[in-house]
Amino acid sequence: MSTISGIAVNVRGRTITSWHSVLFAAVKTWWVKYLAHRVEREALIQLQRMSDRELEDIGLKRSQIRMAVRGELDRRPFPDQY
Repeated sequence: MSTISGIAVNVRGRTITSWHSVLFAAVKTWWVKYLAHRVEREALIQLQRMSDRELEDIGLKRSQIRMAVRGELDRRPFPDQY
């Protein structure tokens, strides 16, 4: 197996990956995590700025904000039935 870009080459059954493809993968992973962190942070800020009444309207209590943003909040009405 070989690719035109020279990223991966199969030599005697072993795939050899060039250093720049490894670097690119590491940078890409870091960038995706960074963007996810920024989105989470902005969502936390926006929800924390809401009044208790506004949070109640969307079904949240102030203590549930962090769990809701991280997707850890169980929103099913009867969790034992599923």
